Amino acid sequence: MSERRYRHPQVNLRLPEELKEKLYALAGRHHRSANTEMVAAITAWIERHEEELPDVPPATTEERLMALEERVAMLEEKD
Repeated sequence: MSERRYRHPQVNLRLPEELKEKLYALAGRHHRSANTEMVAAITAWIERHEEELPDVPPATTEERLMALEERVAMLEEKD
């Protein structure tokens, strides 16, 4: 079996054409990829609604470490 190219799971997302165009425009304005722009947008939305999520910590040390690495990466992108 071949090794995965990316660390994070991939998700297919269908967007209306107008939303896709706006996404690419924002990504260009922020000097980042459309994927990074989507991750930033989803992250911001989740952070605003985190109190609605159940407070369940990641189960394994590996999951906790991955969650921390993702959080650090998001914070570095904001700088």
